[in-house]
Amino acid sequence: MTVPLLTTGRIEMEGAVTISGIESIADPKSVEAGVHSNSVRAGKIISWNGLTSGVEAFISGAVTTSSNDSAPFDIKPGFNASDVEGGRPPMAFPIIDVETAVRIQRDLPTLIPQPAGNQTVVSGSDQRFAGGVINGDLVLNGVNLYVNGDLEVNGSISGSGSIYVNGNTSFKGDSELRMSETNSLALFSRGHVTLEGFDGSQFLDSLANDHPVFQEWNEAAKAAHAEIKEIVSDPSNYGKVWGKAGNTTNAVNNARATLGGGPPPPPVPPDPDYVSPVLIEDTLGKMAAYVESNYAEHKSTKFIIDRLEKVRQVYALKPSGVTDMAILNNFRNGKNGYTGLLDVLNRGNYPTQVKLAAEGVGLHNFDKLGTAYFQGVIYTNGGLYAANEVEIVGALLAQKTSDSPLTPLSVSRDGLSSKTLEAGDVALLGGSSIVYNKALLENPFAGSATGPVSVQTWLGDTY
Repeated sequence: MTVPLLTTGRIEMEGAVTISGIESIADPKSVEAGVHSNSVRAGKIISWNGLTSGVEAFISGAVTTSSNDSAPFDIKPGFNASDVEGGRPPMAFPIIDVETAVRIQRDLPTLIPQPAGNQTVVSGSDQRFAGGVINGDLVLNGVNLYVNGDLEVNGSISGSGSIYVNGNTSFKGDSELRMSETNSLALFSRGHVTLEGFDGSQFLDSLANDHPVFQEWNEAAKAAHAEIKEIVSDPSNYGKVWGKAGNTTNAVNNARATLGGGPPPPPVPPDPDYVSPVLIEDTLGKMAAYVESNYAEHKSTKFIIDRLEKVRQVYALKPSGVTDMAILNNFRNGKNGYTGLLDVLNRGNYPTQVKLAAEGVGLHNFDKLGTAYFQGVIYTNGGLYAANEVEIVGALLAQKTSDSPLTPLSVSRDGLSSKTLEAGDVALLGGSSIVYNKALLENPFAGSATGPVSVQTWLGDTY
């Protein structure tokens, strides 16, 4: 049995989770890819909930646990796996001592991260880092990085090598990375690991700190977005004709113009006391153009440019020659071509589409401007939380040991209950996926400079 997700604790899955396997990139023939927990405690160990009607999960292999409890699974309808079974033998983990690996490398050269928006490259020789935030792309060129503290990377991570973190690890990567047979990373974290969508808010804020004009655009965009979200997300507004006096049309239109451009027209019917607002128009477009002019050569910034421009479409003026219904139908059916969506909704009475738009606008928070992608092996002595359409091409291993953190990992989520993970637990949420690449992971550390670890066994082996 092939198991790219192996833990000593609970495995919690939500939404359209997929776990699949391929022989290799060159030969993408399907192979089994399963899930296993070594936990033998009583109660629910492996769970899945689709959260909404019609959502399914697909696991191409078996879902198993070593527990002999009578009911170790809590799986809702819509879960698809080749088998679900308890009482299986425990599986072995690689033997890895992260604390020792970091300690014995304390005399290495010190990594100095580049300013926000730039690329931090680790090459030539192994390096150490005291810990902190890297706002931009991180590239390893066949070397190791040893972090004596927490590590947060708010950008893409690529290349080949290993990262040892003697604390908690947070990766917020972009979706521009691509699979290859040669580039892979190995992450070894003594603390908890969090994989989430690209933190666009932190990225933009870091640029704003050094550029006053950009800061003005950024603050105006966030304020306008918050105002639109508050108005559009209120169910009492769904049946209103926003284009009539006495409703919310002016506030929505002003905020829309701040984000997407196009001067807001005067109210209808005319208001003799109306004064045209002084707005910073098209802030999303201005920020995208600024980032493209100054940082376009880097993966993270290319991604955020694209994301800003796509989000701007929602708030731009409706293009001439396009009907309202064409825009609404494209949005409702999940297709492109809904430029001017909020402009259309703001002038008409489309309660169903307004409700959908409210949900969509809620997802346009700047801290959700991307998805995370990681290719390689992730090993942690803590809990592992992956959400917001994270894609992992490789394997996840969460093992509780005597070195594991005593404090649980607690993650708050917009509109959903928070998640608390103990060491050895894994949460795979929000459409996240694992692709087991058999060729890459038969010798999982071959593409990485693994340093002082001992790999005694690997996926699918039992004690």
